[in-house]
Amino acid sequence: MRNTVFILLFLMTGIWQPAVAQNRNWYSYYNAKTGLYGFKDGSGKVKIPARFNDLIRANRFRNIVAVMEGESGKSYYLLKNGQKVARDSLFVWDMSYDCEQEGKIRFHDPVTDKVGFLDQNGQVKIPAVYNDAQPFYNGLALVIHNGKRICADGKPFNKDSCEHWSWNGTTALIDTNGVILADSIDVTKTENLNWYTLKTTTQPADTALYTSFKAKKNGFYNFINYEKEFKNWFYQQFLSGLNQKKMSGYCFQEVTVEGLFKHT
Repeated sequence: MRNTVFILLFLMTGIWQPAVAQNRNWYSYYNAKTGLYGFKDGSGKVKIPARFNDLIRANRFRNIVAVMEGESGKSYYLLKNGQKVARDSLFVWDMSYDCEQEGKIRFHDPVTDKVGFLDQNGQVKIPAVYNDAQPFYNGLALVIHNGKRICADGKPFNKDSCEHWSWNGTTALIDTNGVILADSIDVTKTENLNWYTLKTTTQPADTALYTSFKAKKNGFYNFINYEKEFKNWFYQQFLSGLNQKKMSGYCFQEVTVEGLFKHT
């Protein structure tokens, strides 16, 4: 009986904790009359009236959110207690503000033109020392340091010299304390990675599935590559076992596509 009660309590606790976390979240809403955004809690009660512009990307307000007031143009990171931090330091990418990821959010120091991370309480977790940075996934983030801006045509960037530019620098992998784990990474190998499949080894993992980065100290950081994983499954498993009987199970007499095309 005692074991049964323990198991029930364990299961109830496991279900209750995510539900509580969800209830703590606020959600963005749009005021069609003003064209501005605000936040409501899970029950629909307005917590912050709509006063922020449309560059806000966070649909969910967990702990900290990047905002700009529509009327005054003031920008800052907002906490749920109303505290405003890192004023005029919003990280902007692709015409939208950053949003909290794994308890951290990127900020841009306008004085040094560098990027760092705030924690969920608005404190500087990682100082602004990078040219650019990606969000954290599984406690890891890609950053660029020792970089220079270049235009899309490869020419050096000067102010107002080109509309589209990117950073040309050294790509590195950092942990939540800003420690560089792997440096001088080939940026073309960072695409299509499942960051939650991290495996540390003394030698590179199977290249048929993994992409490996040499650690700054010893060993390798390995991640499953989605594209490699699919190709491995498609050619080694799907096609190798395919026959006429199985093929018929994948075929349909009719295929319906909705919402993609508009006939004129």
